[in-house]
Amino acid sequence: SSTGGSGGIKKIPFPMQRTELAPLLKMLLCPGDSWCLIDYKWFKKWQRYVGFERWDLYYAGKPDYYPGPIDNAKLFEDSETQTLKKYHMDKVDYEVIPIEAWNKLVNWHGCTEGQRPIDRKVVEYGEYFKYCRVEVYPSELKPSQNNDSTDHIKRVHCVAGKDECNYPQQHVNLWNAPQSETSMNCARWHEEDPYEMY
Repeated sequence: SSTGGSGGIKKIPFPMQRTELAPLLKMLLCPGDSWCLIDYKWFKKWQRYVGFERWDLYYAGKPDYYPGPIDNAKLFEDSETQTLKKYHMDKVDYEVIPIEAWNKLVNWHGCTEGQRPIDRKVVEYGEYFKYCRVEVYPSELKPSQNNDSTDHIKRVHCVAGKDECNYPQQHVNLWNAPQSETSMNCARWHEEDPYEMY
């Protein structure tokens, strides 16, 4: 289960945990896949406990290094809404792992009560040289008409990229705007159909 709480924990030996997770953590990023953020300190403690790397073997199986339930509280700006703090860094504040790996870790160690998985989509970037990355902070676009940032189109809500917009693929073009911009006024709207974006 990927939900919070520590009920139904399945205890398995630490060498088996290492064996089961090793191939998952080597998975390549594929567009559309879900990966989860996990507290970096918790994840490093788990790696030591299971002897994940050669240099971790000294700590393997020692009770002092048992990581306990997963706790992502330090990643949240607001623990109620579980809004992610800004400016977190990969391999400093968090690690990204495939959702299959997250589910296994929750089954083995549990998760702090009430916490949900911080799942993010893998997005493909680049026109000529394509690469993938986990979009930790998804882009949210609010198209507006007549250069009026308060006049948002209610029927449009685009998150992350073209594939999640409510428009036929051939009618959508998205551009990056400076982060200081409060609105995205880069679409040409047809008078005949104000909801059609080219």
